[in-house]
Amino acid sequence: MSTLRMNQKYYFRIYIQAKKKNKNKPKMSEYWKSNPRKFCDFCKCWISDNKPSIEFHERGKRHKENVQNRINEVRKSSEKKAKEKAEFDDDIAAMEKAALAAFRKDLESNPALADHYKAKAIAAKEEQEKLEAQKNKKRKNEVLEEKFERQETVEDSGTWYEAISPEGYPYYWNSLTNEPVWTAPEKYISLAEQERLQNGEVEEEPDPEVTGARNIPLPDEEEAPPPVEPEPTPQIPLPPRKDPKSSRSVFGGWETVSVTELPPPPEDLLVEDIPLPEPDREQKPPKQKFREKTVTSLNSNPGEVVSFKKRKVRSGARNARQRDTDD
Repeated sequence: MSTLRMNQKYYFRIYIQAKKKNKNKPKMSEYWKSNPRKFCDFCKCWISDNKPSIEFHERGKRHKENVQNRINEVRKSSEKKAKEKAEFDDDIAAMEKAALAAFRKDLESNPALADHYKAKAIAAKEEQEKLEAQKNKKRKNEVLEEKFERQETVEDSGTWYEAISPEGYPYYWNSLTNEPVWTAPEKYISLAEQERLQNGEVEEEPDPEVTGARNIPLPDEEEAPPPVEPEPTPQIPLPPRKDPKSSRSVFGGWETVSVTELPPPPEDLLVEDIPLPEPDREQKPPKQKFREKTVTSLNSNPGEVVSFKKRKVRSGARNARQRDTDD
């Protein structure tokens, strides 16, 4: 009875000690949760759903080959579908064209069908010719209107002349507004044409609309003096161009930039230059040098040969085994 009680106390003491040790440990979850998994549709396999595992799988050779194969399959299927659709559209268009031709032939052969289908007995060719004639007439009117508008805009905007800047770059100026630009307009008078006009080599052709009976003077009237050619406007100086490539832009002409000098700072704000303190440099400890120590020999006679003496074993020694005499 006493032994059983002692065993109970011993096991109870062990239980209390184990309970104290596990008291400070974190409690485990009440349920088990597995690692999340992700299914790769290209490789048809499961992988861990975390960034390193996914990146490692996508960098693999097998995954890249499967992706390329899937892309090729999609491309082939799309090309096949597009080809089938084009063939289907061509067949439908051919069927509609054949049906329309057959219907037109029936109408021409039997006009009574026109009354049956409540359609006018007018040839399709005549209708098409009328529509084309209307379109051509409308197009001609639009072209004439655009031509008149261009002539009016040219007369209102003035004439453009070509000139050369002091730096040697060509520019263009307007005779009406005296506006200089770097970009060439649609119509302008070049330098060669200006020289020919000044020398009288090329004369402007008279306008056919103006020449006629109205311009012929009557016998009672005096002849009008010849028209005086306007002198060309002197070249307008332009600012120097630093970069010829970037200057030819649609942002307009050059503008002079006035550089304003900043006022000097007030004397009250000036601060004297204070020298900075020199940094504390750590002194390095002196470097120690070690020499090899030589030990003198303990032997007084270095020429003497070292020898060992053999120990003589006595017959009466106890540590040596005696030969057995009994045979």
